[in-house]
Amino acid sequence: MKAFDDIADEWDEYRRAPATVMKLFLPLIPKGAAVLDAGCGNGRNLIPIAQKAKFAWGIDTSQKMLEYCAKNVAEGKLGKKTRLLKASVLKIPLADDSVDAVVCIGVLHHLRTESARFRALKEFGRVLRPGGLFLIAVWNERQRRFEGKVGEGAKGRNRTVKWKRRDGIVVRRFHHFFGENELAGLIRRAGLGVEKTFFEKGGARMAEQGAKNLCAIAVKGA
Repeated sequence: MKAFDDIADEWDEYRRAPATVMKLFLPLIPKGAAVLDAGCGNGRNLIPIAQKAKFAWGIDTSQKMLEYCAKNVAEGKLGKKTRLLKASVLKIPLADDSVDAVVCIGVLHHLRTESARFRALKEFGRVLRPGGLFLIAVWNERQRRFEGKVGEGAKGRNRTVKWKRRDGIVVRRFHHFFGENELAGLIRRAGLGVEKTFFEKGGARMAEQGAKNLCAIAVKGA
């Protein structure tokens, strides 16, 4: 995705620490698991995943993000436990039933159509082993900065969010703001069992109003 190539330098500078939701997700990942970080970016979440997992794959469509990810993984001495692939969540280059967990943080909301979002979820289910864990976080429409700016209906939930770089260039990224029932329903349609949904900010569960992320925990059936 060109937008993420365009912001990769500043992203890696500002966002090296894991996403706060990882405080809730990481304890759920079985020790010794094979894990896919779907949309790994600069590796800020892949690194703690790889530290716990037996092996971790990271996929992303941004070449520059993957270059930063490779550098950060190497600095963490995790190269033997990880493999990075330039690939889309719409076509994951892994075999069926090949991973124990899929982690997808801040990715699904960038896909422009419901059919693409559904297709990605089907791909996550395809690569998961029976009983495998799916952990997802997308932006919450009721973040304070978006209050009153996200409408109802499919089109009303689509927004362009700006990233202003230090050089003054404005990079625009597409976001679809999911409703809680919408996200859970789409995951179920893709064939995964939703165990719970919740809202998160700062690594803690909280009420919807003001939360940063809408999260879901799902499992692939036998």
